[in-house]
Amino acid sequence: MLISGARGKSKLWENQGIQVVVTAYNTSKYLERCFRGIENSLKGRKWILVFSNDGSTDDTLERAVFLSRNFKSHIVNNPKAKNVSEAKNKTLELTHRFKEEYPAIMMMDSDDEMLQDRVKLLDCLVEADGLFAVGDYNLIINGAVNKIA
Repeated sequence: MLISGARGKSKLWENQGIQVVVTAYNTSKYLERCFRGIENSLKGRKWILVFSNDGSTDDTLERAVFLSRNFKSHIVNNPKAKNVSEAKNKTLELTHRFKEEYPAIMMMDSDDEMLQDRVKLLDCLVEADGLFAVGDYNLIINGAVNKIA
């Protein structure tokens, strides 16, 4: 998970809007967990989902539209990108539309789940170190959390 924001801003996620950028390719079965984690982590904060479907052949696009009906979102359906980097870059281009109201950006994969305290932890990292923070990954098996990076 990568986050960028303005240096030295106090309580970045509480005072500014945040864009949660998610790209997806055939990840329909993971989207409910992904979106639920985002909603729980950002409850009470100002945020928008910027979601890009990268030409999925399953029902990822339809599922994303259905699951995002209760929060602010911008969903696009892109033709299949050459690789993951191209897909993410295309989606990041969309964030310029919302940068005045939502200046901070958080990226995550559509098959990941955002844990509830993630945003508070990354807020501290951004305030301490500057413009960027990179989060770690946890592998969760049967409720047991194992840090892997």
